[in-house]
Amino acid sequence: GLPLLCTVLATLMAFAAHAELGLQRVITLPGVRGQFGQLALDAAHHRLFVAVTGSNSLLVIDLQKNVISERAIGLNTPLGVAYLPSDQVAVSASGNGAIGFYTAATFNRRASLIFGSDAGALYFDPDSAKLYLGYGRARHAGIAVIDATGKPLTQLSTPDQPQALLVDPL
Repeated sequence: GLPLLCTVLATLMAFAAHAELGLQRVITLPGVRGQFGQLALDAAHHRLFVAVTGSNSLLVIDLQKNVISERAIGLNTPLGVAYLPSDQVAVSASGNGAIGFYTAATFNRRASLIFGSDAGALYFDPDSAKLYLGYGRARHAGIAVIDATGKPLTQLSTPDQPQALLVDPL
């Protein structure tokens, strides 16, 4: 729960600042319960986006004030989250297989895509400006490649849902 978030937060902040790894601060998250999914950092605006699967919500943590600044509730088991440089946030929902695109500042839903079942891990590759989504179960699983505007580009079949994604630029 909270100690894990603090450790991950310290790691993200250290990478963003190119500093040595170490605990930078502890941010209390009152009322937050359940398992955490992915986290996404918006270093320019000092925000950390946190998918909380246990409470069907997405938190925005203000890293300057050390508080939850926004909370989107009613998401269907959010698991993946990625911050896009166009000041948008993509959130995958394992409960309904959807990925939603939100304006980061207002949390207004801009678009959504359905991938059938169990949308999971998200990865945004800033070099190609593409978003990669692991989704599905068993024989109906794959990786979806989506452009930064939310337009699906292609889908690649996999034997089961990828649990983590990393793009090698070769």
